[in-house]
Amino acid sequence: MVIEICDPLAADVLDMDVISDKFHPTVPSVIDHIWSFFAGVRQRGVQSTEKMLRKGAVITGIGELVAGKDGNLKLQPPSNGAPFYLTNMQVNSLIKKLDGSKRNYGILCVVFGTIGIFVSVMIVRKYWKIRLEHEEEIKRKKHLEESRRERRRRMRDEDVPENQLCVVCKTNPKEIILLPCGHVCLCEDCSIDISENCPVCRASIEKKSVAYVL
Repeated sequence: MVIEICDPLAADVLDMDVISDKFHPTVPSVIDHIWSFFAGVRQRGVQSTEKMLRKGAVITGIGELVAGKDGNLKLQPPSNGAPFYLTNMQVNSLIKKLDGSKRNYGILCVVFGTIGIFVSVMIVRKYWKIRLEHEEEIKRKKHLEESRRERRRRMRDEDVPENQLCVVCKTNPKEIILLPCGHVCLCEDCSIDISENCPVCRASIEKKSVAYVL
């Protein structure tokens, strides 16, 4: 009985013998040299490989078997999208090979799934840490602002020594330390407009920090 194989190149497993494997070097032209220079790719030649089933080879075919109009049987890729196999292996060997591929695929899924979960946990952890730090920063700023308002209210009610008042406005208490000189001489309002030199020693200002004088 003769069975015609339809569309053999569509087979998922197609075992053929290599009958020719040659490398054909090419002589590049001037245009090829210019193109290679800009593209960063240099073509050295063409590799040609020919494969075919040897005469008399016994193959195992797994697909959809249909009857043609001429009455001959045809083996074609399944119409339902199932795999189509053409191989010189026995059925049992093919099943073992597919089981091995399935097992390797399962291992890869577990590995990459574990990596994905680990990365997701790290991202969530980092986001949660940033959120907590942001909330702590908001609380700290709120506490400092409340302390600043309370200190200003208390100083308005008391006879505060002049050396504790801002050297610029002479009204608000000293609240800002200038670095690197270390002078605490400005209130927060005046520090906004002074950013280059310390008003006491004229040293360059690199950083400002809150430093309430008690």
